[in-house]
Amino acid sequence: MSLLFFDGFDGYSNYGNMPNSGNWSTQYIQAQQEISSVARGGAGKSLATMIGSPGGRYTGGGYIKTLFANQGGNTLVIGMALKTVATSGPLWSLHDTDGAIQCSLYVNASGFLEARRGDNAATLATGSTVVNGDDWLYVEAKILVGSSGSFEVKVSGITQFSFSGNTQNAGTNNVSQFASGCVNVGSDGTTYIDDVYILNTLGSVNNNYLGEVRCEILTPTSDAAVQWSPSTGSTNYTNIDELGNPNDADYNFDTVSGHRDEYGLSNLSSPAVSVFAVKVCSRLAKSDSGSISAKYGINSGGTRQSTSVAPTVGFVNYQTIFESSDGAGTAWTDTLVNAALSLVEIV
Repeated sequence: MSLLFFDGFDGYSNYGNMPNSGNWSTQYIQAQQEISSVARGGAGKSLATMIGSPGGRYTGGGYIKTLFANQGGNTLVIGMALKTVATSGPLWSLHDTDGAIQCSLYVNASGFLEARRGDNAATLATGSTVVNGDDWLYVEAKILVGSSGSFEVKVSGITQFSFSGNTQNAGTNNVSQFASGCVNVGSDGTTYIDDVYILNTLGSVNNNYLGEVRCEILTPTSDAAVQWSPSTGSTNYTNIDELGNPNDADYNFDTVSGHRDEYGLSNLSSPAVSVFAVKVCSRLAKSDSGSISAKYGINSGGTRQSTSVAPTVGFVNYQTIFESSDGAGTAWTDTLVNAALSLVEIV
């Protein structure tokens, strides 16, 4: 697997929803970041960063991060859409397991991107394209954290710099966290980010720059084949069709091994040139202290892919990325995505 994470923010009504289907942690967040209706193409949502001082993570600001298995020694590629009139500050940063900042991508006072070791520490390289403006740009970076590391950045496909050298700020090359923001905007405006992806270069697909991407959220729209019981109503999909803010008062339930629900999904809003992956988000819980296992996933043309989990008492959010339509390397297409079914099953 190469693709570690992606999110388009469309399913969230506020930043508190972000752990539900995005694997974000909001433990450091302050009111200065919020989900915004400002988005690329005039539809959807973005993450708005409104921090009043550089390095605001520690001085009254906050940030949202996503977590993944330690990527120390792996080259990472990070892409995001960016719209900013900010003055200066970190756009994003990579952290070790303890939260120490390894390196960051900065917007400097002149509006250029800078690679930095640490946060406000050594500047490694500076770009040539001004990113302060009212237009959406797509920013991608390829980074290897280490004493003999590398840091390359592109803006809308144009290389800004390629640095080779020390990109490691902590005691090891551990990389376990990605944090958004925070960019100093003062009273000048807001920085928006959208359509974020993170991957490593280890797999056979999605292992290099993806170029400008868009993330779109699809929700259940029908019962394709159901065996679970609805807690209320006569249809199962209507109990689990919320976006990023789930309503735990209605749900579907079952206890019989092999019982499966499959749901038809909404279609992509427009044809896609390429589909890199599909992420399935599920929210599961058990009702008592007994033992039970379940799996959730995707059915594409009768081929089912799933992830097994052991639900706990109380709802827990799960996400799995499927990079092929059949688990055997067949690429997704918009037609396959539109025909796919999401599934949940008792093991």
